[in-house]
Amino acid sequence: MGAYLEVMDTTLRDGEQVFGVSYTAEEKFIIGRFLLEKLRVDRLEVCSALSSNEDMEAARRLALFAEERLKKPFAVEALVFMNDASVEWIVESQVKTANLLVKGSKEHLTKQLRMKPKEQEALIEDIVNKLYDRGLRVNVYLEDVSYGIQEELSFVKSLLDKLTELEVNRVMLPDTRGILAPFQVRELFQPLLKEFRKLTFDFHAHNDYGLATANTLEAARLPFRGVHATVNGMGERTGNAALEEVVVAIKDFTDRRMNVVEKYLVPASALVQKYSGKRVAWNKPIVGENVFTHVAGVHADGEKKGNVYTSKLSAERFGRAKAYSIGKLSGKASIELALKKLKVDLNPQQVKAVLKRVVEMAERKSKITEADLLFLALEVKGEKVELPFRVEHISILSQKSLPSTCIARVVVKGREHVAYSSGDGGFDAFMKAVGPLLKRSGLFVPKLMDYVVGIPMGGDTDALVETTITWMDRRGALFKTVGTSRDQVLAAVSAAEKAVNFVNLRR
Repeated sequence: MGAYLEVMDTTLRDGEQVFGVSYTAEEKFIIGRFLLEKLRVDRLEVCSALSSNEDMEAARRLALFAEERLKKPFAVEALVFMNDASVEWIVESQVKTANLLVKGSKEHLTKQLRMKPKEQEALIEDIVNKLYDRGLRVNVYLEDVSYGIQEELSFVKSLLDKLTELEVNRVMLPDTRGILAPFQVRELFQPLLKEFRKLTFDFHAHNDYGLATANTLEAARLPFRGVHATVNGMGERTGNAALEEVVVAIKDFTDRRMNVVEKYLVPASALVQKYSGKRVAWNKPIVGENVFTHVAGVHADGEKKGNVYTSKLSAERFGRAKAYSIGKLSGKASIELALKKLKVDLNPQQVKAVLKRVVEMAERKSKITEADLLFLALEVKGEKVELPFRVEHISILSQKSLPSTCIARVVVKGREHVAYSSGDGGFDAFMKAVGPLLKRSGLFVPKLMDYVVGIPMGGDTDALVETTITWMDRRGALFKTVGTSRDQVLAAVSAAEKAVNFVNLRR
């Protein structure tokens, strides 16, 4: 077995440097606790010193959690700067590991701090000793070191000599500008790791060229002790190395051992998306919505006959399920596999009829969900199905500075009812009006998980609105329904009507 590789997650510190993202103390605690306790990252960088009262509270709560619950007092870390105020801040936060930020390139040092190399080294010694005196463990970031080595190697070596003398816990080498390719990671850092064997090194990548995962993978093939990453690749500019990609790539392409629990990578991604408000791309490796969805009919046929398109990156490995897209490029195998998942049996002619309808709908650019497929299949099969829930008429009033109201005439299990409620917005009022009625009638109401509204590209104010809602069923599985209307709220009502019928009709 290869050497153990530590993974430090910096989603809450470096990863928070995304335009429009700011976590509350409670949100940081929820995310950080999940990453430490469930995902089992080795270390967690939670914030920068002197940032905010919310960060102070989050740092303190996570530091105490790590020490008291996990018995890992040094697992939570915070970035500190070369000043006394940072020392006092981290002591007050009860975080026991300080990540001191120093300049790893002469350009950064002379132009930003306007200091000379020996002045910085003297200041580093002063701050490190003050941190030691307060009982902290000290790591050091050499900011912009990937440029600094190329700019003036002797400057970087002098810094490393000083850090060896100070016996810092570890030295963290960031590609701050995101300028490296994998071959450069080896060329620049391998000689330093050999020469400064008394130091323990981490690697920290940025993704400006889209090479952060590849660069981190190359670092894992060198004697780095640790690597840094963020969930979903969160971070400034193009972001940092994505934790989910880094963990999986290192596991599959090196012999390094890690402690991260793969089945929690997808929930971690969802958690960060929820609190950051930043969605990942549909094709984002490991965690993207459609990365385990087969679209082409030939792929579905190959999967049906022997999983010939499946690799080590199986959906099941990450607690996900393989899916088969229903659309223009679907073939008979795609329909059969999707119907099998829905537990609907059709004969060959019926499958052919469903496929014909699916293609027709797709050519009109309609989105076809599992719910739509179920209703189509039941229709083609000729089963007389009474929908358990229908919205006959509805009136929704939205008001400024007052709650929205909804009054609806609905049919539930063949009986007509009038439902009324108010809520925070028209759709909330609708769900509050019909939700209790549906439950009293013995119907399951799925839990809303996500809500996306869009209009066709180039659409005007009178365009059809398409509302896509993600729900959770009684088994904890996610599914989607789509509603269309010229009114956004009515499109959402249509999507909700489909969802209730889908979960209560599905076998």
